[in-house]
Amino acid sequence: MPIATGTSSDGTYPTGGLIQASDGNFYGTTVGGGASGDGAVFKIDPAGTLTTLHSFASSNGASPYAGLIQAKDGSLYGTTIYGG
Repeated sequence: MPIATGTSSDGTYPTGGLIQASDGNFYGTTVGGGASGDGAVFKIDPAGTLTTLHSFASSNGASPYAGLIQAKDGSLYGTTIYGG
């Protein structure tokens, strides 16, 4: 798989592991970066294309240190240590 590259607006410091979801894409979180610097949720497709799905902004959470899990219905869930 090619290595995806990005910028701080995409997210920085990915501390949680990646999961491969049932749709075949890889999902993860970053502690920093994103639009407000409070972390992000991202997706990498099998071709290596990086997409930021959500940027945290303190009021909706910040600094997600853990990775994501996928529920039986396909939804992805995670936690943040600040904000919300």
